[in-house]
Amino acid sequence: MSILANAIRGKVARPRATLIYGVEGIGKTTFACSSENPFIIQTEDGASDIEDVGKLDVVKTLGEFDMQMNALLTEEHDFKTVIVDSIDWMESIQAVAALEYFNQANGKSFVSLDEIPYGGGAKLIVQYCRNFIVQCDQLRQRGISVIMISHARIEKFTPPDVEAYERYMPDLGKHTSSIYREYCDEVLFLNYKVDTVAKEKVFGKQVFKGIGGRERICYASESPSHVAKNRKGLPEAFALPQDKKEYTLYWRS
Repeated sequence: MSILANAIRGKVARPRATLIYGVEGIGKTTFACSSENPFIIQTEDGASDIEDVGKLDVVKTLGEFDMQMNALLTEEHDFKTVIVDSIDWMESIQAVAALEYFNQANGKSFVSLDEIPYGGGAKLIVQYCRNFIVQCDQLRQRGISVIMISHARIEKFTPPDVEAYERYMPDLGKHTSSIYREYCDEVLFLNYKVDTVAKEKVFGKQVFKGIGGRERICYASESPSHVAKNRKGLPEAFALPQDKKEYTLYWRS
């Protein structure tokens, strides 16, 4: 019998992999914790006051991180979402582990991965990144969605066809950011809505001032100001509900 006779047509439902990043204090963790029956692996203390989310102690080492991840992969539980808050702090933990591993294996006493010749430090971090993605795949095979949270930074972007400009990016490593963004089904950027109004002219040039309230916007498609994407046909941008209880509606969509 032909293998192709078993080909599947149409959409295939699978647990989501989502990367959420945004400006400080906008509620990234709260938004993520409104997902279905979540467990949060804390690499920083950002969920102490959030109820209805499973959590253990904040992890300080890669061994502690892997212990919690392995428990989620092997023990019986009813969690449906695993949140890593945050993956940029997780990268710092990975960097410490990678440096310790290299020094022990090579009899060195480097204090930074940048000291490893021929880009060896960057290669190590990429390997740790891919190991984490394997863990995420294993969670999704168990029917568990994955949400990664990252802080944001402003980075200069130099495309080949237009002048350079600045945009928001996840605050991740140069060699790992694109890997995480490619892996995830959704990359969502959270920011406050900001409008601009013209002020007086200075030396003949119009000056604009940013004004805005506290309306929080989730951007789900890329624009010159930020990176984002989604595979669910979401609008380019939508307002997060004022009532945080309504966040759960997003994760059910």
